[in-house]
Amino acid sequence: MLAMLRTPPAIPLLLVMLVAACGGAPPQDPPAPSPASSPGLPQQVVHELEQAQRETARVEAQQLRAAAELHVLRTGACPASVEALVEARELDRARPDPWGRAYVLSCADQGRTLAVSSLGADAQAGTDDDITVDAEGG
Repeated sequence: MLAMLRTPPAIPLLLVMLVAACGGAPPQDPPAPSPASSPGLPQQVVHELEQAQRETARVEAQQLRAAAELHVLRTGACPASVEALVEARELDRARPDPWGRAYVLSCADQGRTLAVSSLGADAQAGTDDDITVDAEGG
């Protein structure tokens, strides 16, 4: 054990050199790729991944809607956005949907009608893959 303590820190130095060679900062995570654009994956795997992404978006949208409802109860006002929920400390942070885009919060009737939506994999509103959680739960 004592020999391990005296070993020069070659690995940390190597990591420092790699970070410096990459521009000094670790790379940012790229947006999640669409499963359909991943060549070589069996169709069943692609289908299950797409289902998992949709379920994740639905669950996260339900959590966001609950935070928005709490905000309305506490303040009497509808939050303008998910970021407004973070600023009001109803959420720790605003997370993107599974496709790397922001969730959309919509309010009507002074917060009596709340909905949280994700544009889904195609990033287009009004298509079949949109996920919306409203008073009925989605």
